[in-house]
Amino acid sequence: MQRKQILWIDDEVEFFRAHIMFLEARGYNVMPVYSGNDGLSLLHKTPNAFDIVLLDEQMPGKDGLTVLSEIKKFLPDLPVVMVTKSEEEDLMERAIGKKIDGYLTKPVNPSQILMVCKRLLQTQEILSEQAKNAFVKNYSEIKNFLQNQDEISHKDWVKIYQQLVRRELDTENVEDETIRQTHNTQKVEIEQKFSEFVMENYPLWIKKSDTLIEKPTLSNEILQKYVVPEINKNPKFALIVLDSIQLSQFVMIQRFLRKSFQNSGTYFYFSTLPTTSPHALGSLFTGLLPVEFAKEKPDLWNNFLGGANTHEKVAEFGFEKLGSEKKPIFFNMLKDNLQASDIIAKIEKKCDDGNSFPLIFSDFLDLLQSNKQSKFVKDLITSPKVFRDMTSTWFEKSELHKLLQELSKQNYTIALTPSSGNVLCTTAAEFYGSADGYCNMRFRSGESIDVDRRIGFYVLEPQNYGLPIKSENTHINILNGSYYFTPHLNYKRNEKTKYKTDIKYSTSYFEKGGISLEEMIVPLTIMRPLSNEPDGELL
Repeated sequence: MQRKQILWIDDEVEFFRAHIMFLEARGYNVMPVYSGNDGLSLLHKTPNAFDIVLLDEQMPGKDGLTVLSEIKKFLPDLPVVMVTKSEEEDLMERAIGKKIDGYLTKPVNPSQILMVCKRLLQTQEILSEQAKNAFVKNYSEIKNFLQNQDEISHKDWVKIYQQLVRRELDTENVEDETIRQTHNTQKVEIEQKFSEFVMENYPLWIKKSDTLIEKPTLSNEILQKYVVPEINKNPKFALIVLDSIQLSQFVMIQRFLRKSFQNSGTYFYFSTLPTTSPHALGSLFTGLLPVEFAKEKPDLWNNFLGGANTHEKVAEFGFEKLGSEKKPIFFNMLKDNLQASDIIAKIEKKCDDGNSFPLIFSDFLDLLQSNKQSKFVKDLITSPKVFRDMTSTWFEKSELHKLLQELSKQNYTIALTPSSGNVLCTTAAEFYGSADGYCNMRFRSGESIDVDRRIGFYVLEPQNYGLPIKSENTHINILNGSYYFTPHLNYKRNEKTKYKTDIKYSTSYFEKGGISLEEMIVPLTIMRPLSNEPDGELL
């Protein structure tokens, strides 16, 4: 590791020879100078030579505060630690106002100086090393776990997914490409095993008659299990469906909400298949599998599947069926371009009778795609990290955040969830034939369709997966991993073609509809206005 360079500006620096020897024995080089002018002159001549400045506050000529101010004007990122005999509060406040990075009061011992230097210079290196060690340990644990694949339960998959998200967040700033490559390689293996697990067990999960099967809570069960009881017992309750976000984005959003809410419970459930908007969201709102929805309300299902703006009708039908004592008042924030103040006014007008509750919906992928021509978004869709950063930046300033803050002030209990997540699709998968049913870039249905069987699942009997069919010859293709559909005849020119299914093909895209941890394992959190009770942690 390269030795760090310290510039020590102090007219009495000769008295600190023992301190300098102590620091140099621990990997630092120390350059002593005896006045503020000498220090500033050296910094102007070699502005990149030093990693940190130790600065005496009381010196002849320019005092420490003046030197600090001049340093910060031309080297604002250079850490400066003030060393002073004074403990006056006013002096500390003035130093802080001039953006001091550290503060030591004489007499100072060598260990104090070492600690402040380590804190300012080596914190990132220490955190990086800790992240590497944690990664190696977690990598080995998951590798050993996957060797006993037959024993992995749906609860284990949720834990594995949480671990992957945590280590991805912990290592995203680690400057070691090997770590990222190793993480991505293991993640590909994990995703493949997870998708095989889902396809093998999903037909058993949706059989309501078999109560002996250990199964996850699915989209069509989660609201009745956790949300409807809250609706019925809370005079002020709102359901927020921020659709098409994955767990890492959910974590970013929850960090902002800690200032307004306490988390009284986070639950994980599995999205129904496929994880497309109409299928997953329809199951969430109605408590029905797609095949049941299509049978009970065929016209409503067909309109919803076809993209009609029928969310409100689906929600009204569903919550009555789920046993909600209150009617949902539906708000589509993105579609209707609603402001927080508009929604609050309507809530106060429509929901104060105790017979209704607000249901606020916004689809994050719709938000992304509505701006997909911008260069910013085109850069964004190649990087999950930038995607998370964009989520954080967007939510902090969003009308949805303002709305949630206001609902907290009005003592609302909130349930927040997507109906399914999203995944970055980077690898083209050729399909054959024309779909005659619903399809997107991860899911296709029809009578004459096919796909490379090595990169997805070809299902001959969709009804076994709770899906409606037009005829006995209806089949489905559903992709896993990072694959997206591209037509066989146009494989080399996929960016320029628009087919009658209205799918636009690109080289990378955030989408949902297939099988992956990010799309299928979904969080739901119940949040209450801040109180003295402890906050529950998601990650």
